Parts: sequence; C-alpha cells; structure tokens
Amino acid sequence: QQQQQQQQQQQQQQQQQQQATKLPVPGELVLHDFRTTAGTTPARPLDPMAPLRVVQWNIERGYQLQKIREQLLALDADLISVQEVDVHCERSGWVDVGVELAQSLHMNYAFVCEFEELHSPLRSAHDQGGGVHGNAILSRYDFKEIRGVKHSCQPVDWYRDGAEYREPRRGHRYWLSVVLSCPTCEILCYCVHFEVFCGIKARVCQLADVFADARQLEVKYPRQLLVGDLNTMGHTLARLSPKYCVDKATCPGNHGSLCYPHADAVALSVAD
Repeated sequence: QQQQQQQQQQQQQQQQQQQATKLPVPGELVLHDFRTTAGTTPARPLDPMAPLRVVQWNIERGYQLQKIREQLLALDADLISVQEVDVHCERSGWVDVGVELAQSLHMNYAFVCEFEELHSPLRSAHDQGGGVHGNAILSRYDFKEIRGVKHSCQPVDWYRDGAEYREPRRGHRYWLSVVLSCPTCEILCYCVHFEVFCGIKARVCQLADVFADARQLEVKYPRQLLVGDLNTMGHTLARLSPKYCVDKATCPGNHGSLCYPHADAVALSVAD
C-alpha cells in the first residue's frame, strides 16, 4: 500500500510538471538545433559525393526509447524521418521523445504537432495521453523553409469520434516539410503520416495533397524526397477489420505492403 501511494504521488508530480510545461498546439512547429555547433558542418567528416543516408521509422510513441536511440546511432543516418513522436505523454514516460533523440544524436530537429492526446479514463494505461503527438525530421544538415501543413482531407473527425476509437484527442493530420541544405544541393523533404482509420481513397487524397505541393515547388527544388508512414494496409487480415480498409477500393489480389515494422537505412545518390 505504501508503494502504491508513492507511485500515485510520483504520477501526480509528473502531471503537475506536465501542466507547467508549455506544449505545442496542433499545427505548431517546434525547432531545435542540437548539433555540436549550430549552423556549422556536422562533426562527422562529409564527403560531398557520398550518398545521403535516410532512415524512415514510425517509432510508435517512443515506447522503447532506449532501443530506438541505439538503433539510430548504429544506422548513422544523415536524415531521419519519424512518426508517432510523443511529447510529455504518460504512456511514454512523460518525456519529449523527439528532443531526447535529437539531443542524443546531436542533430537538427523539426517537429509538427498533430494531436493533443487527452488524458482520459477511456484510454488504457498503455495508451494514456496527457501530452501531444506528431511527426519529426532530424538531420545533420541545415534546414530552411520549414513547414507544417494541414491535409485538405481529414477522414476522421477526432474531435467528435476520438472516443469511438478509444483515443480521445484534438487535432488533425499534418505533413512536415523542410528544405535540406546538403553539401552539393538542396532537397525538399516531406515527412507524412496518413490516416489509418479509413480506406485507401482517403489516403490517396492525402498523398495527392503532398504531390500537389511538390509539383508547385519542382522548379525551385527539383530534388525531392517523400518519406513517412503511408498506412498502406489493403492486404491480408486488415481487409477483414471494421476499422481498416473501410472503402471499396481495396484490391483483393494485393498482397504487398509499404509498411515496414523496422527501420532501414536507405542510401540515396544526390550527385546527379
């Protein structure tokens, strides 16, 4: 009983600290530069002709933060795109997951807040909120023209229907984009997380938002990179769920998926 009381007191202290912390609101950008010397070339020697090493990873709220940190350190990427980044949520230990990673990796950091994750009895302990949630880009290089853009297509009204999914939250789906200043060129980078509680038509609509933006900027930035969690779930058992693949555009013969549970480093040549 004494141990339970201590745990409750600790949780209350964490919640009080959380309330005292100014959190971003949906659509707001958070920027930090944790490189050794802000505004200068990264510490690791740069080869202008070397490929750009890119990691894309939905880190699932940062539940296994230490393992994620170790994996990213081992991958030694130039650009990291991450989704489901928690900021001061109970389920992820009340920490700012993205800032923790950027500090450990000594990287430039941009975050867009998508949702306020409400602290609610409707949530399980594993899913308990209290903070905010969004997407982030980390890099060894300078950023310019950083934007968080709300998708025109919002298939779920989270203000109204969040309780139905046992995820009470406020906010919308946003994409994050930065222009990355590499040694030999500039690259327009998009970090996206498309809606999962819908069918493929809504996700194609969200993809179309990004394509339209990219088309407008293709003359200024002909080198472009789109990475993220596309939630392409039109395969196997997902088609049997009442929550996923809820339209009639799913192809029964499609057994492939673009959702990968593990991070992979991808080398992209930017010399051309």
